[in-house]
Amino acid sequence: MNGNIHSYFIGKYRNHQWIYRKNEIIHCSADDALYREPLTYYPQGYLKNPESVLVIGDEFKTAVKKLIHQKNWKNIHHLPLDYINFPKEYSSEFLDKRLNTLKEPIGVYLEKSNHQYDLIIVDTPFPNSVEDNRFFTLEFYQLLAKNLRPQGIFITSAGNPFLFERGIEIINKTISAAGFQTEKIHNAGTSMGELCWLIGSPKALGSFEFNFDNTSCEWLNEEAITLLRSFPKAKNQSDLPVNRLDDPQLLSSLKSETLGSI
Repeated sequence: MNGNIHSYFIGKYRNHQWIYRKNEIIHCSADDALYREPLTYYPQGYLKNPESVLVIGDEFKTAVKKLIHQKNWKNIHHLPLDYINFPKEYSSEFLDKRLNTLKEPIGVYLEKSNHQYDLIIVDTPFPNSVEDNRFFTLEFYQLLAKNLRPQGIFITSAGNPFLFERGIEIINKTISAAGFQTEKIHNAGTSMGELCWLIGSPKALGSFEFNFDNTSCEWLNEEAITLLRSFPKAKNQSDLPVNRLDDPQLLSSLKSETLGSI
């Protein structure tokens, strides 16, 4: 589950920070609330008194920053992709005793960890390569299941739900094959375009009760939650494969959908 180190370029334009990876725009600060609040805050509506959270990826610590501002978390564990070159020290706003940055490969940690989390947030690159595909495989989701409490939940970003509809459904089926109940949400932003997030729970998702008093929401509200859940009726795709480390069906599907959209 280990991979190569990624290179990023960070620039500033019209008072907003722009982040590039391999010449591809991956984030604009104008999208912070539109991207981070569905990813970080929305799944908490299914949790009752959560205390422990694991963030995978999130190299720029924007999800971690939102979690630190919430008082309910007793343990905030951050597992970055580039654990070798990750800053040894956070800036002063991250000097929080609840935060623990884990300096080891993601797969190694998940395999050996005995920690049970209420929430796992997966914020990793879109699967354009075998390296990135590992975070969307049956084996990876089985490791997440091992590290979740019975009533826990995880959320992962999963690409454009309209441009890569079949690919999103392959991810959804793969999560289901790992024993999770699933839900899809989506939103749109300046740099990210349309983006989908998939939620997985070992048990059926219970009632949704979002506590706005426990968050510093800039965008998320009751109306926004309704919009996040609004999807057109999915096509019948009964022939969907399960995505595996040794059989990356997701990459083949995404390549086919990309060529078909040109």
